[in-house]
Amino acid sequence: IFERFGVRRVQSIDELMDTLELFSTGMRPASSGVSALLDSGGQRSLLVDLAECEGIEFAKIGAGTQARLREVLEPGLDPINPLDAWGTGNGSDDIYAESLLALDADPATGVCLFAVDLYPMDDPRAVYPKIAASVRERLTKPLVWLTHASATTSDAQAASLRRMGIPVLLGTETGLRALHHLLEYARFQREGAGRRAGARDLPQPLELPELRRELDEAKEPLDEHASKRLLRAYGLATTREIVAENLDEALRAAEKIGYPVVLKTASGERHKSDRGGVRLGLSCAEDLAAAYRELEAALGCRVLVQEQIPSGVELMLGIVNDPNFGPMLTLGSGGIFVEIFADLRWLLLPTSAVAIGAALEELRGASLLRGARGRPAADRGAIVRAAQGLAALAEDLGDRIAAVDVNPLVALPDRAVVVDALIVPKARKRPAP
Repeated sequence: IFERFGVRRVQSIDELMDTLELFSTGMRPASSGVSALLDSGGQRSLLVDLAECEGIEFAKIGAGTQARLREVLEPGLDPINPLDAWGTGNGSDDIYAESLLALDADPATGVCLFAVDLYPMDDPRAVYPKIAASVRERLTKPLVWLTHASATTSDAQAASLRRMGIPVLLGTETGLRALHHLLEYARFQREGAGRRAGARDLPQPLELPELRRELDEAKEPLDEHASKRLLRAYGLATTREIVAENLDEALRAAEKIGYPVVLKTASGERHKSDRGGVRLGLSCAEDLAAAYRELEAALGCRVLVQEQIPSGVELMLGIVNDPNFGPMLTLGSGGIFVEIFADLRWLLLPTSAVAIGAALEELRGASLLRGARGRPAADRGAIVRAAQGLAALAEDLGDRIAAVDVNPLVALPDRAVVVDALIVPKARKRPAP
């Protein structure tokens, strides 16, 4: 719910106060890149570490900005962002003013962060607010003040900045959290309705009346083969597969599909892997026959012969029927450890491609989708389309479905394929005989 409506959650009163200060200004950065100006190398290191923890990205300033900074910085100071512009202290007024203007002018900058403490008026270091005042009208991006030692902050200095419309955040950690809230909310507003609920692209399938009738008549969960048939009606790509009732049928199915194949029990087991009901990488008829005999003895003669999908990133998609909010889309890291790792996200329906993409980025396994340790990146567009198809299914059939479990959805460089699925119809009251 918070994701849908852009609500931000805080963890402490100090974080709440800093967040309210930022939001009350009405500033909404046009991008999320932060350019920071400091006067201490140690505080710069702290800022970088904490910003990474809070998910704040520093703007990648361009070569032109770096050249402009070199002209004003003292020798030996690196023109990088975050920028520690303090050298010997000579000419610091001009150095900080020009540095702030240079960072502000960079196209990658969404917000400028003046990250220095506020000292009493009689302290020689109390010059920074005057520097900000001298360039305030020339800045084109929002300017935020961040103090590190909140206990030493001068109330008078803070008040003078606030009168100029510059919010003052008290404390590195809580201030950065507040800034992250602002940047995320601004991004939420930029994405607008597209993030919250998009227009449905997928038309209702022609066989919708038949699908409704099948769910109405079902007295137990649909098996894998039937579940995939329903998913294909909503545009999800599934494995090529054939149901076989005996060994001869299984061998003919494998020849038609092409080796290597996977053999699965079709006895209705919900956790086939846990029961030893799956055999992978069967490369010839002899392997298939041996695997079939093992499954037949343990779990029955009915099997599913399925194409072997290449290794990829395993995800899960699902529909859960919440008693308060109705059908909700679930997505997360998949495979046999989905219940152990619980790397899941839930989306209210209807949803959008933007919201689905954002939820994918929030997964702990998101780096795998981008390509990790030499592996190719997954086809994110195919993943999003599969999720949209499942959302459309929920829109049409949510009143008839208790749950949908797609696990795994194997994401490959050029597609995303449903390898296993289960659809559980709602228990429907039937008229008394």
